[in-house]
Amino acid sequence: MLLRFFEGHAVEEVARRLGIPHGTVKGRLQRALEVLRHRLDRAYGGDRRAWGAALLGPAAFTAPAPSPASAVTRGVLEMTARTRVAVVVALLALGGAALWASSDGPGAAAPGTAGGRGLPAAAAPLPEEGPPLPPAADSPPPPAPPAAPAAPAAGPASPPAEPAPPPAPAFVRLPLVPLPPRDPAPAPSVDAVLEGAPAGRAKVRVEGAAGGGFQLRGWSKWAPVPERGTATFRGRVLDAAGRPLAGAEVLRIDPKGGGSDGEVLSFEFVTTVATTGPDGSFEATRQPVRPFRLAANWNRVLHRPRGLELHATVPVDPSEGGVLEGITLRVPADGAARGAVEGVVVDEAGRPLSGCQVMAGFLDAWTKADGRFRFESVPSGEVTVSVRKFAWGKWSRTEVLEAGGVLALRAVLAPESSGGNRLEGRVLDEEGSPVAGVRMWMGGTRDLSRDAVTAGDGSFSFEGLPDLGERTVSVSVMTSPDEPGFLPTTVHGVRVPTAGLEVRVERTARLRVTFRDAATGEPLPLFAYEIRREKVVDGERRLVPFHTGSVHREEGFIETAVPRCRLVFFVEAPDRTPVHAEVVVPSSGEGPFEVVFEL
Repeated sequence: MLLRFFEGHAVEEVARRLGIPHGTVKGRLQRALEVLRHRLDRAYGGDRRAWGAALLGPAAFTAPAPSPASAVTRGVLEMTARTRVAVVVALLALGGAALWASSDGPGAAAPGTAGGRGLPAAAAPLPEEGPPLPPAADSPPPPAPPAAPAAPAAGPASPPAEPAPPPAPAFVRLPLVPLPPRDPAPAPSVDAVLEGAPAGRAKVRVEGAAGGGFQLRGWSKWAPVPERGTATFRGRVLDAAGRPLAGAEVLRIDPKGGGSDGEVLSFEFVTTVATTGPDGSFEATRQPVRPFRLAANWNRVLHRPRGLELHATVPVDPSEGGVLEGITLRVPADGAARGAVEGVVVDEAGRPLSGCQVMAGFLDAWTKADGRFRFESVPSGEVTVSVRKFAWGKWSRTEVLEAGGVLALRAVLAPESSGGNRLEGRVLDEEGSPVAGVRMWMGGTRDLSRDAVTAGDGSFSFEGLPDLGERTVSVSVMTSPDEPGFLPTTVHGVRVPTAGLEVRVERTARLRVTFRDAATGEPLPLFAYEIRREKVVDGERRLVPFHTGSVHREEGFIETAVPRCRLVFFVEAPDRTPVHAEVVVPSSGEGPFEVVFEL
């Protein structure tokens, strides 16, 4: 959460730094935000406005756009470490998911930076349905096993063969309708009060520059542009026994962070520049023309809790357009002295459990719908495997893994609280048709957590819920944010037990948004966008915020899932005239669709 919301890194960057799958990061963040909200709801009797006002002051609910969440984020820059953490917690509780949505849509890059730490450029208010929640239960893809021993190549190592790209889909161009010009929104002032702590605890006031308080230095609404150059590196990665390693990461070490062998270096100074092919070879192109070090990591053998412990780094000092070949990087691991760990996680009735976090050392995975997990290339010897799931009991086992062997495990989890109550309902689309195969999640103020998948008639059931006597408890029921073809939906305040709950989902279409130079037609790699959607609110059609972001992509486009309705765009690029226009995404047709902005 600190890497994502405080240091401002995109989900993809957090996954790279921690060496875990993208879906794992999304799952952890989504679950953590909902847990935080539920705990605050419970502390304030279920009144979200009450704890929201306590954390950020009543003005947080009445201030005009841009949202005060982004304003508070910017104020965090100049605070002490303890104050920063306090405000970040408040920020996550109120607007964390909005900040996520504003900067991590498909194809989005890291938010803009300030003082070396990235901050979201803008925050879109949460959709009416509430935050997306259940964790993506993605298990990491199994890394390729070490290649067989091979004699060193006589010449330079050849780069790994690139697989043939899939054929490009045929995009249906949607017409843009110009709207009256509008000016970019000014950077919001920072004016909020944090008073959520009990008496005698910290009280923090964050004011804008006009008030003489904390001032923002170096902030930019544009996403950071990655450092590029003209140098090329080619070489191989070998294990401790001199065998080539497939699937190893080649790392570029920024000298600003140090980089001596044996030093634990922060992920902030490490960039992955290539991955080795089946024969252990790599090629890294467009590298900066300046001195730095290269290192290699494989199956997280260099990972430590706070960074990477460097080993056998190789200094390089490339020249403009230079090509350095024959580089050999070594990893302190025996590729042959490893085995695999696999298994399944079930409940007491033998039903598979999805969304469980399974850990084996620095390796981790999330179980999928079948409850299964697998780790490749685990060091042989004693291995401790642990399983965790929110609001469920923990499981742990230590076994001996033989080199080249497979350790099979079965983990049985029980919910922390259970009983004879049930919560039942159906998932329907806009036309009232049932939707089958949708992953569901339920969470509540008593740390309740259950998973389900809709049947052919759209029905679902959360069973084994605790008996609460005369007390009642409300929970939230939500669909998976990763469900293809639908927007995530959340229903709050559902009583337990309940039968006949109806959850409505909205169908989506895939949309590519392309940004080009109006004179040359060339793609614009750096751009910012704001999307609002038409929606019925209190019986009236209104435009509500849907997605906001700032992105750097050489291809000059993003792709995202959007509702099939009227969308209003405001797009910008540095030193370009902004464009304000609308488009109607048709309610029928497979797509994918595309809109093109020429700036």
